Amino acid sequence: MLLFGHTGITLGVAAILTALPPCRRWVSTHFPARLPLRAPASASPDPPPACVPLSVLQSLSDYADIRILMIGALLPDIIDKPLGHLIFREALSNGRTYAHTLLFLIVVFVLGTWLYHRAGRVWLLTLAFGSVLHLILDQAWLIPRTLFWPLYSFAFTKSDLTGWLPQMVRNLYTDPSVYIPEIIGFLVLVCFYWLLRRRKSVISFLRYGRL
Repeated sequence: MLLFGHTGITLGVAAILTALPPCRRWVSTHFPARLPLRAPASASPDPPPACVPLSVLQSLSDYADIRILMIGALLPDIIDKPLGHLIFREALSNGRTYAHTLLFLIVVFVLGTWLYHRAGRVWLLTLAFGSVLHLILDQAWLIPRTLFWPLYSFAFTKSDLTGWLPQMVRNLYTDPSVYIPEIIGFLVLVCFYWLLRRRKSVISFLRYGRL
């Protein structure tokens, strides 16, 4: 799974979970809602009525910075791909290493919990949530040696990275496990962009990560 699959599906799953009444009650009880933005003077006084997808995304936007969620959805790859494919290619030779481990998630979650209780900031917990969904979408349990590192071994399984980039491109149109999630994620992101345009919130999203 690549860029669109991870970001789009993570955004959709997070928005749906936050909008579900039990989850929304739990979130509203344990996490403070973000302060409302001051509307610019040029803003329309009568925004268009909210449709269901917009209401769902609004629920998520009330409690989390969507930009950080999207970064979290890619964070394991942002860390591991350069390490394993470029910087330590000979030593690691694998694009799923440290940031694809349960230990990494635990460390980020613990630090995020500490930061929340210390300063009321949720951005690190948002990164942790995005990273959890990344590993779920990657089916990380299929590679227990990586997921439970270093219980099995301190060394990661090496892969043949010859031609990895052309192979990744080929997978986009030959491997259903790659192109189907990419299509789904792309459609979610297109819908999200359309809702931002409809709400006239593109600049607000880029600046504040919210609708």
